[in-house]
Amino acid sequence: MRNTKWNSHISQYAPGYTSQTHPNGPKTFTDDELIDAFFASYSFWVFRYGEKLQDDVDAGFAILLLMYPYFQMIGRYIRGKRSNDPEEFEIGILSVFNVELINETIVMQKMLTDYLYKNLRCELAHGHLMGKGLVLSDQSTCALTWNFNLQTKNLDQIVVNPRLWVQRVGEHINLFKHAIVSDSEKKALFLKYTKSHIANVSM
Repeated sequence: MRNTKWNSHISQYAPGYTSQTHPNGPKTFTDDELIDAFFASYSFWVFRYGEKLQDDVDAGFAILLLMYPYFQMIGRYIRGKRSNDPEEFEIGILSVFNVELINETIVMQKMLTDYLYKNLRCELAHGHLMGKGLVLSDQSTCALTWNFNLQTKNLDQIVVNPRLWVQRVGEHINLFKHAIVSDSEKKALFLKYTKSHIANVSM
């Protein structure tokens, strides 16, 4: 049906940022407003729903469906640019799960991020909830654990605790926001990607 009242609609760019507050769209946001709008929109529109699902015993996959895009998204903001999907996802995983992965070799880190990309990210994105070797466990005391097969020299299982993923993503986005505010280099990269993204989006 043709909408003859299109111009009467109010566009919402982020909580508190609309076509009424900013008639010419996000391109008119100040740097501080761009930062505030990004963190407000992710926290309010996405993350809080992951938090709400934590008490639902059957919500493991729903939680992951909300959480998995964070890694690729944040990888772009960390780098200040777009690259290829696996690389962006890898940057995000290594940043969020730094505690679990910091003592692993670069080869093992790459193996883990590739495995998660193929068997978690891609499977969830294309509607196949259970990827190869992916196990969801609310009983796991770690957000991410894995089994390396010494005979095949390959990973054959990764165990994910979805509720701890919510916790780790929440911790990460708060730390990332602090880094953006306090580190001029990180802030510049964040704004570089943010502004290039806005330039490519028709408002």
